[in-house]
Amino acid sequence: MSLFRPLPTDLRPAAPGEVDDLLNLAVQKVPRFGLRLREFQRKRPMLFQRRFEREFMPLLRQLRRIYDQDQTLGDLYRDHWQHNYDLRQLRERMREAPDDQRERLEGEARKLFAAMIKIETNVAGRELEKRETSADAVADGLMTDVLSPDYDALAEPPPIREAIRAVREAKSDADRDAARRELRTRVRRAVQMEIGWLRNLRDRLKDRGPAEVDMRIERLKNERGRPPFWGGPPGSRPFRDGGDRPPGRPRRHPTDSAPAEDEFPPDDGEAAKP
Repeated sequence: MSLFRPLPTDLRPAAPGEVDDLLNLAVQKVPRFGLRLREFQRKRPMLFQRRFEREFMPLLRQLRRIYDQDQTLGDLYRDHWQHNYDLRQLRERMREAPDDQRERLEGEARKLFAAMIKIETNVAGRELEKRETSADAVADGLMTDVLSPDYDALAEPPPIREAIRAVREAKSDADRDAARRELRTRVRRAVQMEIGWLRNLRDRLKDRGPAEVDMRIERLKNERGRPPFWGGPPGSRPFRDGGDRPPGRPRRHPTDSAPAEDEFPPDDGEAAKP
């Protein structure tokens, strides 16, 4: 599970005009990142289209969806995004920096990780409270999502995926009602699993904040290639999934790191920063 990975519903193909709408959202909410995306689109349109649909569109849909539901929560996700974006740029500077500057850059990274952990603790607490107080409403919302005709069940774990298929393939109203009841039972069970995971995550981040910062610093220094843009804490796993990736999907998640040559151009002067 993860606080910050997009949901399966965020992974659908782009609707007409949606790319421009999402780019406008990025410019409005995360200006430096959004303006870089616009520049990337202008300079390398083919690569932009491939990279945007695979990596950035799901994230921007997630941000839009969260803002539509809760302005305060949307601001938290936006700030986490911005810190993660800054970390990606900082990491490139750390790679090129001489030894006498690495300690200063590592200190900047520590501040960013500490801010991200505070946000993650806050978001985990808010999501936990929402599920604990409105578990049935959360399950109802998930039922609406998974039963929509165009919902792609491939990203769901097998128990829910099989229950969705049973509803869709039911031969009679009685069979369909029985399949829907079973699906709801499995969805409610998944919500209870999320509640337990959120409680554990919130408590771990509260109790082990400094250790989490140290762990992420070490991971940052030892990573190869680009870090995942979604920026979740170490050990995070996809939404409602019992493993480290959605069943039936490639191991690379659309928002995981891509080959270095896919990176869009740096900010003006960024490569020259110490």
